[in-house]
Amino acid sequence: MSERGRSGGIHVGNVGGNVLIHAGGDVVGGNKTTTARGFRTDNDRHRFQIEIETLRNLLREIKAHIEVSPDVADDDKDELAVEVLQHVKELKQVRDDAASLGAGQPPAVVVQHAESGLDRTTKLLDKLKTFAGKSTELAGQIGGLIAKLGPMVVSLRGLLGLA
Repeated sequence: MSERGRSGGIHVGNVGGNVLIHAGGDVVGGNKTTTARGFRTDNDRHRFQIEIETLRNLLREIKAHIEVSPDVADDDKDELAVEVLQHVKELKQVRDDAASLGAGQPPAVVVQHAESGLDRTTKLLDKLKTFAGKSTELAGQIGGLIAKLGPMVVSLRGLLGLA
């Protein structure tokens, strides 16, 4: 095989028997692409933790507006308050898990937990938008907060290598 056409990686020419390759991660052949999940740098991890905490604070602020809104039924207030608090607690666990990770690929279970938490947050945002749409006053109070959260979730996913 000529030297032209080769780039990066491991190149195996004609061999007379079996080839055995050991790797610390995925072995990909041909035109396949892999995507590393996890923080690329410690700075990404730090930014992730800060943004998670900001997200948690914005959710608390939204909850406070909903609780005092005269346009939301008491049962709906209770349901939303519980759901928002569950997200705040879950995102705290995601933040704490991230604190122990360095740059590079974190354990898959941590990434999966973070990804599912962010997915559930996106669903909560959709639900909050629906409630905000029922009241002009409530929409004015929490619409801007909800608008900040969507891009923040996208940013968090990117920092974790999930985008």
